[in-house]
Amino acid sequence: MEGIANFSRVASQFGNDAEQMGRVFQAALKQMDSKESTDALLAELEKVGKQSGLTAEEIKKIGDTARESTDKVADAFAQIGVNSKAVMTGISSDARQSFTAFQTASAEASAAGQKDAKLMQAAFEAMMGKLKSKEEFAEFQHQLKASGDAALLTQEQLARLGDAATGGAEKAKAAYQGLNDTALKTGEAAKAAHDKGSQAAENHAQSVRKVATANKEAAAEADNAAKAAANASKSFSDYGYRLTQTAGFYKLNNEQLDLMNRQFSGIKLGMEATFRAAQMKEYTQQIYNANTAMQRLTNAAAQGAVTQDILNDAASAASRAADKLGNTELTKFRNAISDAQR
Repeated sequence: MEGIANFSRVASQFGNDAEQMGRVFQAALKQMDSKESTDALLAELEKVGKQSGLTAEEIKKIGDTARESTDKVADAFAQIGVNSKAVMTGISSDARQSFTAFQTASAEASAAGQKDAKLMQAAFEAMMGKLKSKEEFAEFQHQLKASGDAALLTQEQLARLGDAATGGAEKAKAAYQGLNDTALKTGEAAKAAHDKGSQAAENHAQSVRKVATANKEAAAEADNAAKAAANASKSFSDYGYRLTQTAGFYKLNNEQLDLMNRQFSGIKLGMEATFRAAQMKEYTQQIYNANTAMQRLTNAAAQGAVTQDILNDAASAASRAADKLGNTELTKFRNAISDAQR
């Protein structure tokens, strides 16, 4: 934990000054929010104390004195209704109870062989509705990582928790609202789920189920859109293939098809798809132009009528299409040009 690491770093600077180390330890002890963290801090005190040359008696005295002092302060503030540990750590007693309940539920599910991603994701949403301060969210984040439960959550949930750990409940609420807004855009079913979930916010579990349904429908719509885009992309490739054959004498070989597929991989939608179509047209037009120029050169060479203009056109067209022709065809073109220049 950061508090323990800070204690170790600062305390080691005071050498064998037991009084100074005691002050640093007491400050760090106020930040500990569980028996486990307190025990870890005591272990670090013993380690740093020994390294600094303190005796076992001095180390024990530092630990005992600090804990007694902290307990007295806590009791004094409790008399006026203030939880000093909650104030110092930013984690309320209600939040601590929720952490314990979550850990217990997770452990019970594991023991029963019923630990499921959907179950843990629903439990996560329930916890997010209970926490308030950024310290509470940060502690929940630490707990999930330590237990391995974080691996069962979605990337969106982890990102939302990360935001809350730096901004508290208001930032978490804004992130959750953003999730619902995204679901709204996917269709009327998602909109209905969001509206009903907002009107029944007190029933958090019900809201989560409705948003999950909306997201499932959104995924189906996205899948349909992806298939349509894939068909559109294939149409562009077919168009490019046909364009290279308009002169009736040339077809793309496997190497050229592979180069074109690599150049235009992936799916594009909307304006990007329109731009992709224009790029495909220009790409295949350059192949067509190169072959037209080479055919013209071949014909002229056969008739002994090669001119400098024909040579220049062939060289220029081959150069512009050099990365599209493939090594085999490009070598043929260059050899033909070299032969015609002799």
